[in-house]
Amino acid sequence: MKRILALILAACVVTTPASAQFMPSTNLLPEQDRNAVRNGQQLSLKQIYDRLRSRYGGGEPRGTSECEGGNYCIRWEVNGRILDLVVDKNGRVLRERR
Repeated sequence: MKRILALILAACVVTTPASAQFMPSTNLLPEQDRNAVRNGQQLSLKQIYDRLRSRYGGGEPRGTSECEGGNYCIRWEVNGRILDLVVDKNGRVLRERR
């Protein structure tokens, strides 16, 4: 029984997508970013993802990091295609590379 549980646990760890391990959470924004989101000066990552879903007809983030002066570099997958996007904190797509 222990062997079966160990195999199941190992399979779960191996099959967890890498993007799920490194996806930043909107709950972990620095205090200034949290205040800016609260005051409506910028969008949370969840809100940015929602805008990208409506713009590209669906899709999911596969990786997100901060780049270029506080903008987000987002790897976005839609219909099996990967897009590399640079998005500002107000949700505007500044650059798109397919």
